[in-house]
Order: sequence, then C-alpha cells, then structure tokens
Amino acid sequence: MNKSIGERVSIGGRNVKNKERWMFLGFLLFICICFASEIKLAEPLEVLRPLVNKQWVGGFVDPVSRKTCENIQRFEAIWGGTVIKYTYSISDINTFAEGYFYWNRETKQLEAFILHSSSVVQRGVVTLEEGVITLKGSMIFPDRTFEFRNTFEFKDENTMIDRWFQNAFGSWRAGHVVTLTARNEK
Repeated sequence: MNKSIGERVSIGGRNVKNKERWMFLGFLLFICICFASEIKLAEPLEVLRPLVNKQWVGGFVDPVSRKTCENIQRFEAIWGGTVIKYTYSISDINTFAEGYFYWNRETKQLEAFILHSSSVVQRGVVTLEEGVITLKGSMIFPDRTFEFRNTFEFKDENTMIDRWFQNAFGSWRAGHVVTLTARNEK
C-alpha cells in the first residue's frame, strides 16, 4: 500500500499527515545527532578537550633539509572517552607516530605512550598549567634515552603552538615551534 506524502496515516492511534510524520522523524534524528556529537571524556582526560577530534595542521621545518613540511596531528577520543588516540605525521620526511593518552590508576596521573616510526618510544606525564598543556617525559632510542618537554599553548580554539624542548645534548634546548590550525573532524 503506497501512500502519498500528503495522505493521513495513523501513529499511536492518532491520524497525522505523512508529511508531518516525516518532519517529526527528521526532528528526532536531528536531536539524536546533536547529542551523539558531544564528545564524552573521562574526567582526568578533560584537560585534553581542546585538542580532541580535530586535525591540527601546521608547517614543520625539517632540521636536516631546512624544508618546511606539513605536520598533521590528530587527537581522537576512543573507548567511550577513556583514552585519546594520538597520531602524528610529517609525510615529506617519512616521520610518523601513534600513541595513547590515558589515566594511569596506579600513579594517578594522565600519561602518554607514543611509538615513533624511527623505533623510538616516548613516555610522559601530562599536566595543565596556566592554560598550557605540557607533556614531559623520556624519549627512548635504541642506543640512548633523554628527557623532553612538549607544550601545547592555545591562542584561540583553532590555533595552537606546539613547542619542543629536550636535553639530548646535555643542557635543555629549545627545539621545534610549530603553529597549528585546527580542522574539525566528523
């Protein structure tokens, strides 16, 4: 039985026009999408909310070639917002990383574990001080280990400055400074 858009149909014992039914169903779908798009994060991960579900893109200057390369970073809430998956890529110089930010119940700290394409492991603790997110920890290479500090400072909700510091050569030194712009991901 085919009904045209203007015909009356019965919904819950009420006669309504088919067109009204579709409008109502469309409204319900809209409400569901609005509530489903809210990013849920476990309380300890809330400090990372400004980073989450955005693709951050900026220009990274390769220290070897001095060429400016596209730097892409993503922070994706997974497992019901209890973990944030991190990916990093600079395809021009074949550099990639993937890792996770999570709440460590034993140490009671927000921590990160990141694996790099160059056989490097990065481990650290995340803090928030004066609006700046800081990841501080160790870079573990096959032949050496050194300490690092990576800060994420927001100029506005779609502009972030990524700053790197390390002590691989003895004293602490500044490394890269990359301004990244957010692209929302759906």
